Amino acid sequence: MCDWISFVKGYLKKRELAQAEDIYKLVYQGFFGSEHAISDHIAVAKWLKMEWDEVEESEGELLEPIHPCKCMYRLNLGPAKHQKIPCDDVLFAFVSTAIEKKQSITQKDIEKEGETGNIRSGNEQTGISPCNERQAVLSGYEGQSVLSCQARLSQFKNAVKECVVLATDGDTARCIKLSSKALPPSLHHSSRYKKAYNPHYRVVDEVAAKPFVDR
Repeated sequence: MCDWISFVKGYLKKRELAQAEDIYKLVYQGFFGSEHAISDHIAVAKWLKMEWDEVEESEGELLEPIHPCKCMYRLNLGPAKHQKIPCDDVLFAFVSTAIEKKQSITQKDIEKEGETGNIRSGNEQTGISPCNERQAVLSGYEGQSVLSCQARLSQFKNAVKECVVLATDGDTARCIKLSSKALPPSLHHSSRYKKAYNPHYRVVDEVAAKPFVDR
């Protein structure tokens, strides 16, 4: 089982000004990847290109783990530009991760869980099921070949509850309440985090990250 508490404690040593909302976002991205940020691929490409043109090159960590099992990462744009990584490569990694994770849990899935005891919705276009061994690993359930989406939501809720209290500031109660929703929402970084760390990144999984590691 992946140790979220130790992972977040380590994260806070590097990001001391992170608030409860930032920890919620970290855990959310660790569990659900970039899927929440994808609705229109053309718009996503334009959004990335605009941000890419504005961000300055910088040395630093290219791939920042956002899951204790190191199966999900933030691909930082400043270091990517510094290493001369093409913007299109970043876009491909981001979108491919979102497609892989597009088995997002809908309200219909939640209702279906109550009827069948196990959700197996998946994305009809990709044929990806949320209840496979890979998904189990991404959700912190190593070794389980079948994982219900309801169990994944429960693990997310528990991780948020355990981890947001480690932050020294922020609306902890709100974060815990949001994590308990049937369809937990994503949150933006806190204003303090943005001011302190100026984050510019895209979330990618370990498969999409591999070409950057092998460079």
